[in-house]
Amino acid sequence: MAERRIRRVRVIIVILVLLALVCVLRPETTGMVVQVSINDTVNSTGVNTTANETTDIEEPDPYVNITRLGHYNYSVIFGYKIMFMGYDINETLLRPNDTFEVTYYWKALDEMDKDYKVFVHFTDEKERILFQQDHLPPIQTSKWSQGDIVKGNYTIKVPENVTGTIKIGLGLWYPKTGRRLDTITIDNKIIVGTIKVK
Repeated sequence: MAERRIRRVRVIIVILVLLALVCVLRPETTGMVVQVSINDTVNSTGVNTTANETTDIEEPDPYVNITRLGHYNYSVIFGYKIMFMGYDINETLLRPNDTFEVTYYWKALDEMDKDYKVFVHFTDEKERILFQQDHLPPIQTSKWSQGDIVKGNYTIKVPENVTGTIKIGLGLWYPKTGRRLDTITIDNKIIVGTIKVK
Protein backbone atom coordinates (compact mmCIF):
# COMPACT_ATOMS: atom_id res chain seq x y z
CA MET A 1 0.00 0.00 0.00
CA ALA A 2 2.76 2.42 0.95
CA GLU A 3 4.63 1.74 -2.31
CA ARG A 4 1.47 2.37 -4.37
CA ARG A 5 0.90 5.69 -2.64
CA ILE A 6 4.51 6.73 -3.26
CA ARG A 7 4.16 5.82 -6.95
CA ARG A 8 0.93 7.81 -7.24
CA VAL A 9 2.54 10.83 -5.59
CA ARG A 10 5.50 10.59 -7.99
CA VAL A 11 3.16 10.39 -10.99
CA ILE A 12 1.21 13.43 -9.79
CA ILE A 13 4.43 15.40 -9.27
CA VAL A 14 5.64 14.53 -12.79
CA ILE A 15 2.30 15.62 -14.28
CA LEU A 16 2.36 18.93 -12.38
CA VAL A 17 5.94 19.63 -13.52
CA LEU A 18 5.02 18.93 -17.15
CA LEU A 19 1.98 21.20 -16.95
CA ALA A 20 4.12 23.98 -15.46
CA LEU A 21 6.66 23.62 -18.27
CA VAL A 22 3.93 23.82 -20.92
CA CYS A 23 2.60 27.04 -19.40
CA VAL A 24 6.06 28.61 -19.26
CA LEU A 25 7.04 27.64 -22.80
CA ARG A 26 3.85 28.83 -24.49
CA PRO A 27 4.37 32.49 -25.59
CA GLU A 28 0.64 33.25 -25.70
CA THR A 29 0.26 32.59 -21.99
CA THR A 30 2.69 35.36 -21.09
CA GLY A 31 1.64 37.86 -23.72
CA MET A 32 5.11 39.46 -23.75
CA VAL A 33 7.98 37.27 -24.90
CA VAL A 34 11.27 37.87 -26.70
CA GLN A 35 11.97 34.85 -28.87
CA VAL A 36 15.60 34.19 -29.77
CA SER A 37 16.84 31.71 -32.38
CA ILE A 38 20.00 29.60 -32.20
CA ASN A 39 21.86 31.89 -34.60
CA ASP A 40 21.20 35.05 -32.59
CA THR A 41 24.02 37.33 -31.54
CA VAL A 42 24.12 39.94 -28.80
CA ASN A 43 24.72 43.51 -29.87
CA SER A 44 26.45 46.21 -27.88
CA THR A 45 23.27 47.02 -25.96
CA GLY A 46 22.90 43.49 -24.64
CA VAL A 47 19.72 42.80 -26.62
CA ASN A 48 19.47 39.62 -28.65
CA THR A 49 19.23 40.27 -32.38
CA THR A 50 19.44 38.22 -35.55
CA ALA A 51 21.36 39.43 -38.60
CA ASN A 52 19.80 38.19 -41.84
CA GLU A 53 21.78 37.59 -45.02
CA THR A 54 19.50 39.76 -47.16
CA THR A 55 18.29 43.24 -46.28
CA ASP A 56 16.78 44.51 -49.54
CA ILE A 57 12.99 44.21 -49.51
CA GLU A 58 11.24 45.55 -52.59
CA GLU A 59 7.70 46.13 -51.41
CA PRO A 60 5.99 49.46 -52.15
CA ASP A 61 2.86 48.58 -50.19
CA PRO A 62 3.14 49.09 -46.40
CA TYR A 63 1.45 45.69 -46.00
CA VAL A 64 4.16 43.04 -46.21
CA ASN A 65 3.62 39.37 -46.96
CA ILE A 66 7.00 37.82 -46.16
CA THR A 67 8.41 35.91 -43.22
CA ARG A 68 11.99 37.25 -42.95
CA LEU A 69 11.86 40.90 -42.02
CA GLY A 70 14.63 43.39 -41.47
CA HIS A 71 18.32 43.02 -40.90
CA TYR A 72 17.67 42.90 -37.15
CA ASN A 73 14.85 40.55 -36.17
CA TYR A 74 12.86 40.69 -32.95
CA SER A 75 9.66 39.28 -31.52
CA VAL A 76 8.63 41.76 -28.84
CA ILE A 77 4.96 42.12 -27.96
CA PHE A 78 3.36 45.40 -26.89
CA GLY A 79 0.09 45.38 -25.00
CA TYR A 80 -0.95 41.94 -26.29
CA LYS A 81 -1.84 43.75 -29.53
CA ILE A 82 1.24 44.50 -31.63
CA MET A 83 4.53 42.67 -32.21
CA PHE A 84 7.71 44.52 -33.15
CA MET A 85 9.34 42.22 -35.70
CA GLY A 86 12.54 44.07 -36.57
CA TYR A 87 14.11 46.92 -38.49
CA ASP A 88 16.53 47.85 -41.25
CA ILE A 89 18.99 50.73 -41.01
CA ASN A 90 21.15 51.84 -43.91
CA GLU A 91 23.98 53.41 -41.90
CA THR A 92 25.22 53.16 -38.31
CA LEU A 93 28.44 55.23 -38.59
CA LEU A 94 27.45 58.86 -38.96
CA ARG A 95 28.50 62.47 -38.57
CA PRO A 96 26.50 65.40 -37.16
CA ASN A 97 23.86 66.62 -39.66
CA ASP A 98 23.93 63.30 -41.55
CA THR A 99 20.68 61.60 -42.45
CA PHE A 100 19.96 57.87 -42.31
CA GLU A 101 17.11 55.60 -43.33
CA VAL A 102 15.24 53.29 -40.93
CA THR A 103 12.49 50.80 -41.76
CA TYR A 104 10.39 49.33 -38.95
CA TYR A 105 8.29 46.16 -39.17
CA TRP A 106 5.18 45.53 -37.06
CA LYS A 107 2.62 42.72 -36.87
CA ALA A 108 -0.99 43.01 -35.71
CA LEU A 109 -1.80 40.30 -33.16
CA ASP A 110 -5.39 41.47 -32.81
CA GLU A 111 -7.72 44.09 -34.23
CA MET A 112 -7.62 47.45 -32.44
CA ASP A 113 -9.98 50.37 -32.00
CA LYS A 114 -7.23 52.87 -31.13
CA ASP A 115 -4.53 54.56 -33.20
CA TYR A 116 -1.20 54.07 -31.46
CA LYS A 117 1.89 56.12 -32.13
CA VAL A 118 5.51 54.95 -32.25
CA PHE A 119 8.16 56.73 -30.21
CA VAL A 120 11.84 56.31 -31.09
CA HIS A 121 14.34 57.76 -28.61
CA PHE A 122 18.03 58.20 -29.38
CA THR A 123 19.73 58.33 -25.99
CA ASP A 124 23.20 58.54 -24.48
CA GLU A 125 24.67 56.12 -21.93
CA LYS A 126 22.78 57.90 -19.12
CA GLU A 127 19.45 57.44 -20.94
CA ARG A 128 19.17 61.15 -21.73
CA ILE A 129 17.22 61.76 -24.94
CA LEU A 130 19.48 63.45 -27.50
CA PHE A 131 16.87 63.45 -30.26
CA GLN A 132 13.77 61.48 -31.13
CA GLN A 133 11.56 60.42 -33.99
CA ASP A 134 7.94 59.95 -32.97
CA HIS A 135 5.61 58.96 -35.78
CA LEU A 136 2.35 57.31 -36.70
CA PRO A 137 2.64 54.03 -38.63
CA PRO A 138 1.97 54.42 -42.38
CA ILE A 139 -1.45 52.86 -41.78
CA GLN A 140 -3.42 53.71 -38.65
CA THR A 141 -3.36 50.80 -36.20
CA SER A 142 -7.17 50.91 -35.93
CA LYS A 143 -7.26 49.78 -39.58
CA TRP A 144 -4.93 46.81 -39.10
CA SER A 145 -6.38 43.31 -39.33
CA GLN A 146 -5.10 40.42 -37.26
CA GLY A 147 -2.00 38.97 -38.92
CA ASP A 148 -1.14 42.06 -40.98
CA ILE A 149 2.55 42.93 -41.20
CA VAL A 150 3.13 46.64 -41.74
CA LYS A 151 6.38 48.43 -42.53
CA GLY A 152 7.26 52.09 -42.32
CA ASN A 153 10.23 53.86 -43.95
CA TYR A 154 11.64 56.99 -42.33
CA THR A 155 14.50 59.44 -42.88
CA ILE A 156 16.11 60.76 -39.69
CA LYS A 157 18.62 63.60 -39.33
CA VAL A 158 21.34 63.65 -36.68
CA PRO A 159 21.48 67.01 -34.86
CA GLU A 160 24.71 68.95 -35.33
CA ASN A 161 25.68 68.97 -31.64
CA VAL A 162 25.38 65.20 -31.09
CA THR A 163 28.34 62.78 -30.94
CA GLY A 164 29.17 59.43 -29.38
CA THR A 165 27.53 56.03 -29.21
CA ILE A 166 23.78 56.51 -29.24
CA LYS A 167 21.22 53.89 -28.25
CA ILE A 168 18.01 53.38 -30.22
CA GLY A 169 14.97 52.71 -28.03
CA LEU A 170 11.37 52.43 -29.13
CA GLY A 171 7.86 51.66 -28.02
CA LEU A 172 4.20 52.46 -28.62
CA TRP A 173 1.86 54.90 -26.89
CA TYR A 174 -1.68 56.23 -27.12
CA PRO A 175 -1.64 60.01 -27.77
CA LYS A 176 -4.98 60.73 -26.09
CA THR A 177 -3.79 59.45 -22.72
CA GLY A 178 0.01 59.54 -23.10
CA ARG A 179 0.17 55.95 -21.81
CA ARG A 180 2.65 53.49 -23.27
CA LEU A 181 1.67 49.97 -24.26
CA ASP A 182 3.08 47.41 -21.81
CA THR A 183 6.02 45.30 -22.84
CA ILE A 184 8.91 43.38 -21.25
CA THR A 185 10.71 46.37 -19.68
CA ILE A 186 9.86 48.58 -16.72
CA ASP A 187 9.66 51.76 -18.82
CA ASN A 188 7.92 49.94 -21.71
CA LYS A 189 10.73 50.84 -24.09
CA ILE A 190 13.09 48.34 -25.76
CA ILE A 191 16.67 49.09 -26.83
CA VAL A 192 17.13 47.65 -30.32
CA GLY A 193 20.60 48.85 -31.36
CA THR A 194 23.07 51.72 -31.56
CA ILE A 195 24.50 54.25 -33.97
CA LYS A 196 27.87 55.98 -33.68
CA VAL A 197 28.27 59.66 -34.44
CA LYS A 198 31.76 61.15 -34.77
